[in-house]
Amino acid sequence: MKNSDTGKYNIVYNESVEVIEVPIKVSDRLKTRDLLGKYHTLFTDNHELTGDTPVIINVGEWGDEVEEEMDKQYPNRTKIINDVPLGD
Repeated sequence: MKNSDTGKYNIVYNESVEVIEVPIKVSDRLKTRDLLGKYHTLFTDNHELTGDTPVIINVGEWGDEVEEEMDKQYPNRTKIINDVPLGD
């Protein structure tokens, strides 16, 4: 007889109940992990940008005047600072 609350099978011998645990398969664990990840959006690589978000790419070095002008013109822009010196 299957217990509707736990989903486990109850076997009755002389009015005593014995719970038998069924081992979980690896495929069941992987499927559960995938479904939980999709539900909590852990595996999405899509990023949605809304509004006016400028993307400014500059190759080389910026002068201080140019940096200050960009800060005035786009105060909420995302800054990516690459201060790793180039190799010799």
